[in-house]
Amino acid sequence: MSGKEIVDGRRCLQLAETQPSTFPGHHHLMRDTACGTRELYRMRIENLDWETRVIFVPDSKTEEGRRRVPMSNRVFDVLKQRCGEKREGWVFPSKRSESAHLTTMAKRFREARVKAGLPERSCPLLWAA
Repeated sequence: MSGKEIVDGRRCLQLAETQPSTFPGHHHLMRDTACGTRELYRMRIENLDWETRVIFVPDSKTEEGRRRVPMSNRVFDVLKQRCGEKREGWVFPSKRSESAHLTTMAKRFREARVKAGLPERSCPLLWAA
């Protein structure tokens, strides 16, 4: 795996705890939904069904990627906290991004990795696994 270290769940949580305002529930969203970062960051509030606790993923790299994803209790809680009373818009908005939503958290992951004392060659995709 090109010299990268696989980081286990305990160390993933250690990473998340280094920057709680940046990562509140982020690792839970990735773990519990099996959505990729592209799918997470393009998530719109209109595609969250609070009553049936389902996320509709309309935009994926493949046609098979269009799907409905059930919300676990913790995903429901994270999304409710993140969205508040808003009924439309991006779940992960960004004022600086041309797309108006987050596209990457590479800088935040790098900062958190350093604070958590994780190796430089650890793989951010595996942090959330």
